[in-house]
Amino acid sequence: MSRIIQVPAIGKEGQWGNWLCHYLVARVLADEVGATLETPLWIGQRIFKLKDQPIKNPVPVINPRDAGKPFDGVIALPPFFNLPHRIVDPCFKRSIVQKTFPWRRPRMPLVGSLPKVIHRRRGDFAKHGFPQVTTECLFEEAHNVCDRPRGFVFVSDDSPHQKQIADDPDFLEDFLIMVHAKNLFVYPRSTFSQMAGLLGNGQIWFPAFYTMGKTRVKYFKADPEKDCWFQDRNNDLP
Repeated sequence: MSRIIQVPAIGKEGQWGNWLCHYLVARVLADEVGATLETPLWIGQRIFKLKDQPIKNPVPVINPRDAGKPFDGVIALPPFFNLPHRIVDPCFKRSIVQKTFPWRRPRMPLVGSLPKVIHRRRGDFAKHGFPQVTTECLFEEAHNVCDRPRGFVFVSDDSPHQKQIADDPDFLEDFLIMVHAKNLFVYPRSTFSQMAGLLGNGQIWFPAFYTMGKTRVKYFKADPEKDCWFQDRNNDLP
């Protein structure tokens, strides 16, 4: 009996970074069990030239605890952030991400490869109750781990919600700047900059929260084949 995995979360749960993660985890699972992948229409199909089937007959989303278990027929996966870490974490390696999204990175003739790019999330994080880190703090912590104090560029992301099938969505320019960065400082809990770093070939610097009077971060150099999903590293911090 044929197997089909549906990914209804794409285009609905989260924004661009989350959509990439929904697809990534589902694609890895589908390849492991030899299943066909069905997805909604989404902008990633244009950017990465993905050829998956559309969702024809939607089925209810499975319990996250059942993900990864043997199945026949059709299942629909929940959002990737509701799935067990044993399934999610191994997917976030640069080699797997670049295999899943095999694109020729568009050139940025007016920008080139920036030496140091810091991602700064906008107010959507505050709306959902995530800790906020100031621009000054991000610059200070990035400066602490870099040899040279100059050459930092800040990037903020835009929402693709209103431009899911646009020819030139605004958010893509910011995303590509991070993809091409030689050193990318990922914002805490941001899949937008995390996935940009994994799709690029530069050095990724991951953050961890700590509190000394106010919310701060500490950056650490990530191994793109080991450390590329957010882990709780607070015990390692001052």
